Amino acid sequence: MAPLSFNLGDQTEGGDFPRGNLVVTAARFDLYEYKDKEGKPVKSQFGGDAKTMAAILDLQNEEGTVFPQVYSVGSPDRFQPGNGGSTLDGPSINKRCNFAKLIQEMVRVGYPDDRFDKGGDISKSFVGLSAYWDQGSETDKDSRLILPQEIFKYPWDSETAPAATSAAAPTAAAPANGDALATAVKMVNGMLSNGGDATRKALSMAAFGDDVPDEHKQAIMNLVFSTELVDALSESGVTLDPSGERFVRS
Repeated sequence: MAPLSFNLGDQTEGGDFPRGNLVVTAARFDLYEYKDKEGKPVKSQFGGDAKTMAAILDLQNEEGTVFPQVYSVGSPDRFQPGNGGSTLDGPSINKRCNFAKLIQEMVRVGYPDDRFDKGGDISKSFVGLSAYWDQGSETDKDSRLILPQEIFKYPWDSETAPAATSAAAPTAAAPANGDALATAVKMVNGMLSNGGDATRKALSMAAFGDDVPDEHKQAIMNLVFSTELVDALSESGVTLDPSGERFVRS
């Protein structure tokens, strides 16, 4: 293997990182074994393999890539998965464990505390949750945990709605994607003109603002990380900076 180059032109983008608009597609409790970069078990300070009981969430982005995220709960000696991994048997959860921090952050950004499944079913509480996810939180900006920063859709939002009666008016067709795209381009240009924080994250959050038509909200969120938006913005003289996150005038 040849020595690596330090030249800027030879540097590449990092690997996939679970940041952005992500949906929880699966959730379970399971035993997790920590491993090093070579896939070998990591030893604990007591000499045995480092293991933990954990909540494992599959976060999926708009391109279909799935990022399994592990949130430790505690020692396998104290906690055991039940009902095929959908529930957890054991004492109360320590508020300092990573799974507790995930729950705390979810509540902080709007998840109603009384809507977590009363039977402790992790799938019912998490699967279907759509949010903007990133490292850190308002209360702990140095945290490396992937946490929801803003929630767009709750698990129960996907519950089947009652069937419409025959007298109900037909549902209007969804607007063309071009309308949402034009709105997104206008929003980014407005952020830049007003000196605001023109980033993908800021656009995701602005997509659900009161001044955005309801029929455009989800469509704009789906465009945030798309090449379609980047191409449309380039026509108005806007591009992404080297970080790939911030919009700037070209």
